[in-house]
Amino acid sequence: MSSQGLFTNIFGYISAYFAILLLSASIVSGIYYLSLLFEEFPSRTELLLKYSVMAVLLLHILFWFDGFPTKEILVGISAHMIYGSLLTSFPFIELISIRSFASISIFICSNFYWIKFFNNNHFDFHIYMGFFTVMIWMIPLMLFISLSINENVLPGTVASKQGELNNGIGNVRTNIFKTAADLVLDYLSGAKWPRRLNGGARLRAKKN
Repeated sequence: MSSQGLFTNIFGYISAYFAILLLSASIVSGIYYLSLLFEEFPSRTELLLKYSVMAVLLLHILFWFDGFPTKEILVGISAHMIYGSLLTSFPFIELISIRSFASISIFICSNFYWIKFFNNNHFDFHIYMGFFTVMIWMIPLMLFISLSINENVLPGTVASKQGELNNGIGNVRTNIFKTAADLVLDYLSGAKWPRRLNGGARLRAKKN
């Protein structure tokens, strides 16, 4: 059995740190780009969310036939039915509403029940991660990203930008999520990323 020297340990810690930074930057960049696509194609985003919710509901039934417990399955189905109810007024999603609070509450409950289930039952790691990614986290993450559409169509947002339009500044759109993503990318890269003023314009510029 080979011993690990000082250099090996230092190299391992530094390499692991850079691997975490690279993974974090990749995830943030992917989510950032998805937010641009969602904002550019809101109607297709709505269809994608609806079909994704229906697909996850079907997967719950398949997992129930595969022997997964009824209580956890019902919690998962209830969670995604509540998520689906948010799409009735899409892209207008009210953050301060009964349905939004119910979605957050059922998301926490769903995580609690499924973590408890997987802790009491042995599964391979890839099954554990795949289940949580698709069955628990995917729809809430997509809804969170789609808030960029909600912000840009709210009447208050349009009104707040009217003065800038009259001054010739242009249609400047901001989003809390994208601003946070910019800050993270700046920190991870050590360089200033170009700030997004109009996602649709950027995508069209790339196509041209």
